Amino acid sequence: MIDYLTQLVVTPVARDWPAKHLGNSTDKRMLTQTFKVRVLLSDGSLLFINVPEGYVTDGASIPRAFHTIYHPFATESFWASVVHDYIYSSS
Repeated sequence: MIDYLTQLVVTPVARDWPAKHLGNSTDKRMLTQTFKVRVLLSDGSLLFINVPEGYVTDGASIPRAFHTIYHPFATESFWASVVHDYIYSSS
């Protein structure tokens, strides 16, 4: 189970905004405040994840042709995508 402890607040940045984990051809958003998440693991322990202010993400990986019906920044999957991107780029 995942609990979002804070709101996800982002602002658009240019496609060529420097983010070593992202290419220059994707739309990007930057967090304007830290995004805090609590995850209940299968063994009953809790994991806290803090995605820092200033982190840049490209949202959910959805083919551009489908953006009009399922946009990577305008759906419930965006919150999970931010956490996924942060864990992936930090490891």
